[in-house]
Formats: sequence, C-alpha cells, structure tokens
Amino acid sequence: MRQQNHKVPEPLLEALSRYVIPAIYKEAVHDAAQAHQISANQSLGLAKAALSPDSQACASMVLAWYQLGIPVAHIFSCGVRNAAAHLGEWWLADQISFVEVTLASERLQHLVLNSQGLFGKPLSAATPDNGYVIMLAKAAPCQHTLGLLVVGEIFRQQGWCVLNQSEQGVAWVDTLAYTHVHVLGVSVALSDQLSAAQTLIATCRRASLNTHLTVMVGGPYAMTCTDLAAKVGADFVALDASEGEQQARIRVDAWRRTTSSNQALYNSQMAHKSE
Repeated sequence: MRQQNHKVPEPLLEALSRYVIPAIYKEAVHDAAQAHQISANQSLGLAKAALSPDSQACASMVLAWYQLGIPVAHIFSCGVRNAAAHLGEWWLADQISFVEVTLASERLQHLVLNSQGLFGKPLSAATPDNGYVIMLAKAAPCQHTLGLLVVGEIFRQQGWCVLNQSEQGVAWVDTLAYTHVHVLGVSVALSDQLSAAQTLIATCRRASLNTHLTVMVGGPYAMTCTDLAAKVGADFVALDASEGEQQARIRVDAWRRTTSSNQALYNSQMAHKSE
C-alpha cells in the first residue's frame, strides 16, 4: 500500500515505522477512579477514528469517554497512547500509507493541543502551580511530537510550568539563560541522535541560569539503551512521563531543601559574627 513513486528517506521511514506515535512513552496514570478504564476495543476504535474521513470523529469519541467519567489524564496517557501504538503496528504491517499515518498522527496531536476546547478546561486546571519549571526538547528535529505533547500535559497536570522547544522559536536555548528552569527533558528517538543529544545537553548546561539544572532523558531509544543518561550527560533516564515527573520532583525538592538549609546556616553564621 506504500506509494512506490514516493521515496521516503530511510531515517524518516525508521522513525515513522517504530516511533511516530507509538510507544514513545508508556504512561501509567494511577488514579482513584479505577472503575473507569479504557478498553482495548475503545483504543482500537480511536485509532480507526483517526483514519476516518470524519475529521471530528476522534474528538467526539474522547469527549464521550470524558462524559462517562474517564479522567482526562487517563484518556491521553492510555487511550491516545494505545491508539497511537495501533497506528504504528499498522504502518509496520504495511496496512496504512505514509499519508494516512501522518494525518492520523496529526489528529491525535490535535486532541492533546485542544484539550481546553474539548473538555472546557486545560488538563492542569485543578492543580495549583507549584513553582516547578521544565523545558522539553528533542535531540534532533522531528516532524512528529505527540510523545512530548503528552509528556508536557502529564507534567502540567502535576502543576509544572512546561516550556516547549518548538514554542520558544529558533533561539529557545536562550530561554534557559533568563528563565529559572529546574529540569531539562530531552527526547532521543534513534541511536544516531546520541551525539546531537550530548551536544544539546552540554550547550544547555552552559547557558542555563540555573547552575544546578537537572537533565532528564527519555524517548524511544531509552527503552533499549540502559546507559543512555551516561552516554549523553544527563542526570537520569525516564521510561515514561509519570516516572519522570516523580523523579524530577524528588530531585528538585532535594535541591530546594539543600539550598534552604545552606541559606539558613549562612544566616546563622552571619548573625553570630555580628554579635
């Protein structure tokens, strides 16, 4: 079914067939409403809806789930993720074309981007801002960004301010120089992006206003490369967004406690000297 007269570059084929929308992140949201789950058939239906001629089919389906009481975070991290995995499998099996998988990918991305329009409130509306800031970036340019979009929404749900590389423009690294960013999250899709990831992380550390910038690395390649953090100069690897958010929070809180203790000790010493 692939168009024989449309030659797609091999690196792009590799990214599409394995990582387009697929198991980029294996989100696992543990919410209290365990009675409301998205079934395998429902995720399959969403994948088919993404391929249908009806451009509103996806939105209608997830809105129906929401009205049944399924939490928004679960819709994105489970329903959308599993639907994306189906699309990736169909592409690998040569059941859908390059155009079809691209269009379906864009429709699933639109669900995440338009969460406020769909559900009447942003995913993070019920969660107060806790002062944490994360910047999300890709090791190398890539057309498909569904994985990072979902990760950003999961972090927002937990109260983080999320800055996205694509939203900051070409000089996005400069944002790190005047904004106190606690965590940099870098997605690595393929093994040939290791050098780019290493260079990007080193550049960001040098530019960062926060001299204690914590770097989290994840993405498709993290699933198979156990020492990815060491190879690119990151602080830790996150195999899914929920795990990454928890580890990032722990590290930022530890740094805050250390900074607070050091400041208290300094104030005490200065007070003692002045007596």
